[in-house]
Parts: sequence; structure tokens; C-alpha cells
Amino acid sequence: MRFALPAVLLCLATSAHAKPDPPGTIKADWLGLMAAKCDLVAHRVRTPIEASVLRNTAYALQGYSFKTRELGMLFASDGAWYVPKPKVTSKFSPAESACIKTLKAFEAKHQGGQAMKPLKMALFSDRDAYLEARGHSQMMAGKAEATLTMGFGFSLEVQCAQCTALQIYTIMCNADGTGCGVLVPGMGMLPTE
Repeated sequence: MRFALPAVLLCLATSAHAKPDPPGTIKADWLGLMAAKCDLVAHRVRTPIEASVLRNTAYALQGYSFKTRELGMLFASDGAWYVPKPKVTSKFSPAESACIKTLKAFEAKHQGGQAMKPLKMALFSDRDAYLEARGHSQMMAGKAEATLTMGFGFSLEVQCAQCTALQIYTIMCNADGTGCGVLVPGMGMLPTE
């Protein structure tokens, strides 16, 4: 069950984002972060969910088999680059190790405790919703703050007071984790099925 929105908004959202993301988008995001010397502000990492995906991408690139089915699904749906192996001894460069540590610290500082877990798992199992949220984070300039709320489901609101274009978006997932979307003021819920 998706959150109900007027059909007009859903049509606008569908036509505005009809082009699919190319395979390997998550992998390219990690490589971009490494090229930016793991500068989370410059790379516009806004939420602990993004930090978690980026951190785990380093392990996925080495063939790590994830304990959580959802992370495995996320990387498998990103393209043929992810090939899980039965046993992996991860070896990272000093720059990769430092970036993993930076991302882990960001997650710890912004994670919102156990309340964030259902939202993370729902987004990990829905590549399109994750990429939509990540795309909106990357559109924001300046410092943004993310706030977790719970009600009918789970939502993470990302706000940027000093941004001039996109200033706010909300990631929303049903309480049972069956559906996620990104609510953008003026555009409606994205993505749609």
C-alpha cells in the first residue's frame, strides 16, 4: 500500500522522472565520493541511509555477502558489478579505510537508533526509491538536516534552510516496509509504480 496522493501529482511525478537510472549508479556514487576525497559535505551525503549504502558499497565491490538480505538486493539490482563470494577478506586502501570510518561516524551521529532500521531496510530493498532520495540530496546545496518521524509508517524529512532550489523532501515508507517513496513539495510522491 502506497501513501495516497492526488492522481494529478502522481502523473506529474511519473512524466518528470521517466528516464531510468543507469546500472552501476550506486557504484559510481562510491567512486565519486572517493574522487572527492570522502568529503561528505561536498558529495552531499545528507542522511545515515546514504552513508550506510556508500559505506557498504566498498564491501560489495569486493564481493562481500551481506547478512541483511536487503543490502544484497540493493547491490544486485544496481548491475552486474556486484558478485557475492562465499568468503571474502576485505582489503581496503588507506583512503578507502578512512572513508569507511568517516561514513560510519556520520551514521552513528545521525542514525536515530533502532527507529531508523525499518526505514533503512525498506529503502535498501527498493533501489528506485533509494536512488530518488539520493538524487534529491545531491540537488541540495549547503548544510541540510534530516529528522526521523514515525506515525502511520516511517519518514525521514530532509530540510535545507539556505538552499535556493530544492529545500525539502521526505522519504516515506509504510510501517510494514512494503513501499517507499519520496515526497517532494509541488511534485508529489516519487517514484511511482
